[in-house]
Parts: sequence; structure tokens; C-alpha cells
Amino acid sequence: MAIDPPLFPGLPVVGSLLDLRNDRAELLRRAVLLHPDVVRFQVGPMRITLVAAPELIGHVLVKHAKRYTKRTRLHQMLRDGLGDGLLTAEGESWARQRRLAQPVFRADAVGVFADEITRDAEALAEQFAAATTVDATAALHRLTMRISGRVLLGAAFEADADRLYAAFDEAVRCTTARILSPLTLPLRFPTPRNLRLQRAVGTLDVFLRDVIRERRARPVVADDLLGRLLVAHDGADSFGEQELVDQLKTVFIAGFESTATMLQWLLWELGQHPELQERVREEARSTRDPEALVVTRRVVNEALRRHPAGWAGVRTCEEDDEVGGYRIPGNSMVFVSPYATHHLPGHWPDPLKFDPDRFLPEPSAQRHRHAFLPFLDGPRACAGDNLAMLELVLITAAIVARVRFTSGPDVLMPAPVVTLRPSAPVRLQIVH
Repeated sequence: MAIDPPLFPGLPVVGSLLDLRNDRAELLRRAVLLHPDVVRFQVGPMRITLVAAPELIGHVLVKHAKRYTKRTRLHQMLRDGLGDGLLTAEGESWARQRRLAQPVFRADAVGVFADEITRDAEALAEQFAAATTVDATAALHRLTMRISGRVLLGAAFEADADRLYAAFDEAVRCTTARILSPLTLPLRFPTPRNLRLQRAVGTLDVFLRDVIRERRARPVVADDLLGRLLVAHDGADSFGEQELVDQLKTVFIAGFESTATMLQWLLWELGQHPELQERVREEARSTRDPEALVVTRRVVNEALRRHPAGWAGVRTCEEDDEVGGYRIPGNSMVFVSPYATHHLPGHWPDPLKFDPDRFLPEPSAQRHRHAFLPFLDGPRACAGDNLAMLELVLITAAIVARVRFTSGPDVLMPAPVVTLRPSAPVRLQIVH
């Protein structure tokens, strides 16, 4: 007979509410040290179950994915900002969007952009080399925004990058605050936070509508995401205007924000480990072939293990279920957290140590497939994983091949909002 998962200790009445508001990712990591399979949190009157064991994650994300939906409060809040795009949609709407978007993100489709990605990264590395200290956080966001704009939208918009990032950052902060607030009024109520969110979303929407209008003014070529969606928009599988904007907004934002976040952690770790930086530099100076950058790829994977941008996936269990002998009530919230699972000592010895050799062929072959899930898994896995990995490997190699650096601050904590951002801007001290 199924039993309730063990309860992570919290405060009277509020349970783990304060920890979830202030230290979310670390709370999950601490919890799985005590209960590495399944653990339960009480958050006021709400019950949350974290499924952490790799052997059990497939039950939620793959085998019974239709039972664990994105019909959650979090996704409703994201929908207020991003609309009903690939990240937040459900049912047939999601299936249609995924069907149209998936070919754009195949490995062979994104591979044609490798030379462009490398050229952009090399140009940024030259800027770094001419400086003494650089704000890597700002620079990497501009870089990934430019790449995502070209790959996904067929648009170059360097002049708009700072304005668009400011709008996006405001939307993320407002959305996070709304998610964490116990009393959040619907977006139609003109609270100061809701008005700030509406202004930020409006800026993004106007920009995307302008991009769509400019693309429609010339012959449509389906060689990027926008081109494919415009072709579909004119055919039987048509998109409405706002649906088209929502889809672009979701994929474009996910494309640059997640990759920029991961690159910040990557460069910070390399700045803390000069011996690893030298190994990457030696390899990067010998080849431009992304498949041959095996040391660089191991470093990327270890950064994704320690600091996965997608730090948690949230689902609603639609009906009573049992996972690993534990009871999951219907209509309750379930977490799958790459951040927590990536720090299970039983699967990752000395999990706080940054060690890319974990990803040598032999230990990788012996590891459970769901012990490492930087892009989650199942039908709702990240559609852009091939593009993200290509960017991470090529950008890291291009920068490290041309610049030696150390990184600050010396201690950098995770600051989970929608992605697992660093708690402070990453600053690189260039070594001349």
C-alpha cells in the first residue's frame, strides 16, 4: 500500500513557505540529502512533492507525462507574461506548436549556424581581450540575444538589445514576485506590479509584431522558426496573430536567456579553475569543429550539472498516483528538479566539486539517463537543446581560445527566478 513521502521539516503553520520564497534551489538540494528518492513539503495549506531519484523521474516526465500537466499556478503566471507559447501551452495547442517548431531545432538544422555563432563569439572575445575587466553578464545576454534573433527570427536588432533585455528582465522579476506572493491579483487589476509587467510585455509584443510585419513584406523563406510559422499561418494549420507573437516570444526569450545564464556560470567556473581553462584553451586552438571539442563539451556538461538554467520543472498530478511506493494525491503539485537530482551524492560523488571528468565515456555510460537532465526529458523536454549545446560549446571555445581571465565574485550563489541566475553579475578580470 502506498504511503506518504517523508516530510521535509518546516516551521509551524507555514511549513517551508519562507525557504521557497528565499532559497528555493538550495532548499531542494538540502531536502534530497535527507530523502534522495521522494520528499514532501508543506507550504501553508499546499502540498508539494519533489521526485528526485533518477529511477523515478521517468514516471513523471515520460511514462505518465499526460497525467502530469502544466496546469499549475506557476504556468498561469508565466502565461500572463509569455502568452500561450511552446513553454506554457497544453493539449492540441502545444502539440501543433511543437510539431512546427521541432524541425528548426534539429541538430542538422542548427548546425548551419555554427560559423556565424563562432564569428560572433570571436568578436566578443576580441572586445574582452582589449579590456581589463568586463561585465560578462551583460555582454553574454547581448550575444545570445543577437544569435537567437538571427537563428529564430531572421532579424538583427543590436540597436534594440538593451531596451528589449530591460523589458524582459522587468517581466521576469514581476512574474517571479507574482508567483511567490500568496495573494496575487489577476493581471486585469491595475496594481503597480501588474502595470509594470504589462508595460514590459507590451514592449516585447510591439517589437515582435514589427519583426513579423517586416518579414511578411518580403518573400517568406521557411529557413528559421519565424519563416516556418509564417508559412503555417497562411496554410490550413493557421496561427492567429497573437498566437504567432506568443510562440515567438516564448522561444526567443528561452533561446537567449537560458543560454546566457548557462554561459555566465561556465565562464565563472573557468575563471575559478585556471587549470581547466588551459585544457579548454589548448583544445580550442587546435580545432573549430564542435564535434571535436570533447574537453570543452565535458566542461559545458559539468556546468550544466552544477548550475542547470532550468532548475526545476513543475507539474500538477491530475489524478491519484503512486511513485516508488509513495502516494501522490490528485490535483497536487509535483516538482522534478535537475538542480536537486544533479547533486545526489549517490549518483554524483562529491557533488559540489566542479569536475568535468565525470563526463568521460566510462562514467557516463554507467550513469542512469535521468541522473543528468539539464533540458528535462519526455514530450515537454526543451525543444532548443541542440541549439543551446552548440552555442555553449562554440562560444566557450571561442572566448577561452583568445582570452585568459579570472572571475569574480569568488563565491557565487544560485538566484533562481525563471532560470537559475547567478546571485551577482559575473565579472571577468582579463589577464594580459
